[in-house]
Amino acid sequence: MPPERRQRAGWRGVGVVVGATNKSSSLHVLTVCALSLPGLAIRAGELPDMEAGFQYSHYQESDERMQVEMFHTRGSLALDSGARFSLDWVVDTISGSSPVLSVPKSCLDSVSGATQVILDSQCEALDKPVNVLSSASIRDTRHQVDLGVEKELNGDTVKVGIGFSSEKDYRSFYVQASDSRDWQGGMFTLSPQLAYASNRIQPVGRSLDRSSQSIAADLGFTVTIDRQTLLHLQLGYAHERGFLSNPYKKVLVLGGDPRLEFGGFSQAFFERRPERRNQGMVLLHYVRHVAPLDAALHLEYRFHTDDWEVDAHSFELSWYQPVVGQWQVVPRLRYYSQNQAGFYRPFFPTARKDGHYSSDYRLAGFGSLSGGLSVEKLLWQKCNLHVAFEYYQHRAGL
Repeated sequence: MPPERRQRAGWRGVGVVVGATNKSSSLHVLTVCALSLPGLAIRAGELPDMEAGFQYSHYQESDERMQVEMFHTRGSLALDSGARFSLDWVVDTISGSSPVLSVPKSCLDSVSGATQVILDSQCEALDKPVNVLSSASIRDTRHQVDLGVEKELNGDTVKVGIGFSSEKDYRSFYVQASDSRDWQGGMFTLSPQLAYASNRIQPVGRSLDRSSQSIAADLGFTVTIDRQTLLHLQLGYAHERGFLSNPYKKVLVLGGDPRLEFGGFSQAFFERRPERRNQGMVLLHYVRHVAPLDAALHLEYRFHTDDWEVDAHSFELSWYQPVVGQWQVVPRLRYYSQNQAGFYRPFFPTARKDGHYSSDYRLAGFGSLSGGLSVEKLLWQKCNLHVAFEYYQHRAGL
């Protein structure tokens, strides 16, 4: 199934990175944090000849409905030509039960402890919606490989990459290219990026073979305000076309709609989304070195909008605090809010004129609040240990 990795509550991740690093100064904290911003990359010459890393992450919902395990291995190697080659390999497994349909509560009937859907005159169009989970437990494994080459050319840091992702019903291939150029001794950095992806969808249990494509462009601008402060602005645009529906999600349309594919029982159909989507994004990231505490403050705001009528805002606060013995502690807090897509409803009392329907909660209006803590430790001068925990909760009206 296409990756759906948004959990309501969970914890993540343990990782180890091997390479030449040095986190002994507060200025390094500010620099590394700044370099982690989109569009800012550590120059190939500043990295060791060879670097390797491994990360394990576990996500689990508080009701144990869904869980995800991820193994991420990465490495990079400096080449004789002055370029740097990188390889990332990701394997993640998702398991559990997922909501496939939302119906009025009056459409549910409990018989011998099992919930059944009944779609007849008992259904009340204004009744409270209830999610119906998939009857069988989902278990799917995704493999992803990313290859990249980075090189400095006439003052520019140029990077190109390709990647491939595969699971039993979904395959994706992408290419991307980015550039980064500094001015006035690194006081200003401009970083454009282009990416293209092609996807193929063949859902299990359906005679469906569809495809989609996307193209994305980003432009980042970073300014060093003073020795203690960085500001990063990023603008992004993405265009998607093709089959953009979730092939397993269904919608309840009371009275039906002949344009929809039958979903297995009366008045239930597979969802149908528009086959084009244009998205815009603005990101503002502020980094401030707090000298008295030898720490760095990160503040980030992101705005997203699209022609599906989804507007989203997110705010994130992070604090990078070095402590004794080359340990670093990073608490973070994030708030996210979005309004619902124009064609989203928990269920549909009547047919829509445009024929577009979805009851996928990812397109609903909701807010989320998450908090986390990560701990890093430099081991043996060339090995960095990273452990993180994050709790995530979302609901309508938050």
